[in-house]
Amino acid sequence: NLVGKVTQELEFSDEIKLRVANEVLPTVRDFIIAAERRAGESIADDYRVKVSVTGGWYVRQYEHEYNPVHVHVGCNLSCVGYLSLPDGIDHEFATDEQDHYPCKGMLNFVYGTDSKFCTNQIMVKPRVGDFYLFPADLWHCVYPFSSIGERRSFSMNFMAGRDWS
Repeated sequence: NLVGKVTQELEFSDEIKLRVANEVLPTVRDFIIAAERRAGESIADDYRVKVSVTGGWYVRQYEHEYNPVHVHVGCNLSCVGYLSLPDGIDHEFATDEQDHYPCKGMLNFVYGTDSKFCTNQIMVKPRVGDFYLFPADLWHCVYPFSSIGERRSFSMNFMAGRDWS
């Protein structure tokens, strides 16, 4: 059911899902609390955040493969983390920056309408160890690259929110 034009998208085993969840769930909870505070919502002392993992997978991507623009369904938060990049990708990034629209191998988040005074997208150069948490309904894509080798990332989807029980 995934949209990627990639070699492999491998679902996490239950063991891997639990191990990764234990690492990222504190960050997800902090993100939710910070977002609600930013929105001016009152946070009570007994405030609790409930987060459940609805899916997790690895993406093994090679030269010329990509993920077209998409959103994630069945969840309200998603993440991507980078585990490896192909040798030569830094040279490719540097060469592509000479172009009028550098995007090779980049993650692109898109929201709203571009205008004279603001942009509607953020282009992210992946780095091993980087981790991005974002609303599941935020449009995003991954552009193809030409470097020989594997770019491996992981993604997870979450249902997250208040638990007043």
